[in-house]
Amino acid sequence: MGTNDRNDKFEILLGEIGQINQILNTIQQRFSELKIENQGLSTSISSLKTELKSDFNSLKNDLKILNVKSDKLRKENVMFEKKLIYLNSLMADYEQFRYGNRVRLTNIPHSENENLLYIIKAIGEVIGCSIDGNDLDFFYRLKRKIFMPNPPIILKFVRRGLKNNFLKLFWVKKELINTKILSGISEATLKRIYISDDMGSETYRLLSKAKELQKSGKVKYCWSRNGKILIRKEEGLKVVLIKSESDLMKYGYEVPVDLEDGSSLATGEDTETEDVLTSQGIDRSAKKRKLKKSQSGRILGFLKPKVPPLTATSCAQDLSTPPPKK
Repeated sequence: MGTNDRNDKFEILLGEIGQINQILNTIQQRFSELKIENQGLSTSISSLKTELKSDFNSLKNDLKILNVKSDKLRKENVMFEKKLIYLNSLMADYEQFRYGNRVRLTNIPHSENENLLYIIKAIGEVIGCSIDGNDLDFFYRLKRKIFMPNPPIILKFVRRGLKNNFLKLFWVKKELINTKILSGISEATLKRIYISDDMGSETYRLLSKAKELQKSGKVKYCWSRNGKILIRKEEGLKVVLIKSESDLMKYGYEVPVDLEDGSSLATGEDTETEDVLTSQGIDRSAKKRKLKKSQSGRILGFLKPKVPPLTATSCAQDLSTPPPKK
């Protein structure tokens, strides 16, 4: 091999080495660029992490604040609910206080030109309670309705002591009080006369709901006395005073039942509404309607309590009217 050939090969080799160096330089330059880009990306990621962490902490703090506010609102709601229940209870007590001297006579047949004072005196004679016109503030029979042909008679004594004595004597001889003691009333069969405390519409509604609880078997006993609703869950357990729907809910009350007009309902012995409604042929299913659950009751409707309408045989009747001759 000649010298020229060796020189040519050497030059070729140097050229190839130069190309390789150029490639390496290009790679090194590109690597530097990637390194710079990677540093920028790392910086962006770090900045994003910082922002996300800041946003997360901010959301976490906001959530804590919202939880505190939610707990506060929840407590306030419970407090307001209790206050509303308490106010409804006070309103019901106030309404019932107006009925404190009133008595309701139920299951007495209605007749035209009837003498209510005579009926009241006749009952008083049987139970041993002499009643004078001066003992009564007023008396009247509730308005007749299709589902209640013989509406109750309401009388108010001038003093609560007279009313309590009247009821006390009635309980002693309650089995003897029926339509037989009244003259001028023609009935194919005798009907028992029920006497009980008169109550306000809200109290009657609550009593109706308590009766539903008894009917469902969740409580064994339910009755009213002196305008108060009482229940006993089982024999031997203590008697519980019911003042609101929330009290009934403790015993499993779920479906509210409303009566169209509690002030015109008939009530029986111990205000046994079920028995008296049956005796008067009232279809209870026609009186029911479902309501939304509410522990607060009807405070707005209660603000304007209804006054039973007076009839021709109402308190306008002359107390001095003598009873008809037998």
